[in-house]
Amino acid sequence: MTTEERLETLERELARAKRGNRRMVLAGAGLLLGLFALLVAGRSITGVAQGQEKAADKKVIRANEFVLLDEQGRERGRLAVLKDGPWLSLYDEKGIPRIMLTMTNDGPRLFLSGENGKVIWRAP
Repeated sequence: MTTEERLETLERELARAKRGNRRMVLAGAGLLLGLFALLVAGRSITGVAQGQEKAADKKVIRANEFVLLDEQGRERGRLAVLKDGPWLSLYDEKGIPRIMLTMTNDGPRLFLSGENGKVIWRAP
């Protein structure tokens, strides 16, 4: 096997691995969004169980923004509709956005950032 053939094989394997990584990150972001939706739905169900709301009154929750707080009241996530479209951000314990998922007229975007808040990976 020549050096060029080996290089081509490695490039194909790297491209395949990158596609697989993108799919995994998108699936993870979808899972996080689904868990967030379940959390919001669970809170409305809890209110119904406690007699605070009637089920018929709260079949649909409408808002421009949801903020997810931890036990200390720190912001750990945000789901909002900005002027360009919907945006989901998840923050670490220091308040640094680490995962951002957005949908604009240009299409979906997923961003992952490092501990310093700088984007280290984005798709596409």
